[in-house]
Amino acid sequence: MYSRPGPYNKGQRKMMLISDQTVSGIQVTVLSFIGFVKFLLHSGAKAICGRTVCQDRLEQAFSIFRLRGGCSNNPDLATVLQSRISMHVQRQIARPSKRGNTAAEKDDISIDDSPLPKRSKK
Repeated sequence: MYSRPGPYNKGQRKMMLISDQTVSGIQVTVLSFIGFVKFLLHSGAKAICGRTVCQDRLEQAFSIFRLRGGCSNNPDLATVLQSRISMHVQRQIARPSKRGNTAAEKDDISIDDSPLPKRSKK
């Protein structure tokens, strides 16, 4: 950036960079994630999917609100409340299908992590 050719003054070159607050936020996020992953690995986790770890419930809820808002990437309070009411009403109206190839989720799911039998080579 500093070696970019052109008649740029100091202020224009500074505008080519991301802000100091953004850099600080990225550093905090990365260092926190590294500490979190180290903790999980030392606690016995075999693998960690960072894509799902960083999505908390509030972030997921607001992504749904933004999605429902259409072109608006930054919904205001009234839009969020209207969207929330709309989703709440839709959940109350929706009834599970009596004829279908799906079933309700059960909370007592057990996961078997034993190795699968090996296939014979043909």
